[in-house]
Amino acid sequence: MILSAQSIAARCVPAESVGGDFYHLLPLSGERIGVVIGDVSSHGFSAALIMAMTISAVAIYAQESASPVEVVTRVHGALIDELQTTEMHVSLFYGVLDPEKGRLVYANAGHPHAFRIDGDGIAHRLGAINAPIGTLPDDDYGEEVVEWEVGRDLLLLFTDGLSDAYAATAGTGGEKLLVDEIAALRNEPPEQILGHVFKRADRANPTVPPDDRTAVLIRV
Repeated sequence: MILSAQSIAARCVPAESVGGDFYHLLPLSGERIGVVIGDVSSHGFSAALIMAMTISAVAIYAQESASPVEVVTRVHGALIDELQTTEMHVSLFYGVLDPEKGRLVYANAGHPHAFRIDGDGIAHRLGAINAPIGTLPDDDYGEEVVEWEVGRDLLLLFTDGLSDAYAATAGTGGEKLLVDEIAALRNEPPEQILGHVFKRADRANPTVPPDDRTAVLIRV
């Protein structure tokens, strides 16, 4: 499957020279698409190192494992010692879009900002099934399956730096404002939608130090 600006867009703007937010897209067998987004609970070079380790682990295990829950479980095993030593944790969403079967399968370890926006503009939260990786020494990760309407549904993933910026522009809950705005723009190309929301976030005047801002939009 060839992805273009008509079907996918992603941006990551670190708050410092290096950040702890990350995303990654993986072409999988059978025209499936793997997508991961995460947020390390720190900034700077230590967070960047954990970020790089997480991306590498996901990329390796996604090619070897059939399901998102297996990938997240193996990532947990690979990172738990390092995370406990550094007293960090990682919120992680990993999903596999399967347009042929019309479904999205995902595992969500503590990442709150994940949504499927349907063709009617209704946002369905893809809830966090487990705690962030590194929070618990051992965790029994879970997996969910949702229907996917090809060409109409929109997968929206973002980190709290983006929703916090939206809150600063309106003085109200940033997540709802951001999701509602993207839902209203859902028929536009994903790249155009992200361009709009990041431009608005850039105009924010937050009362707290800004955080990394990352978002992924996919329509297939």
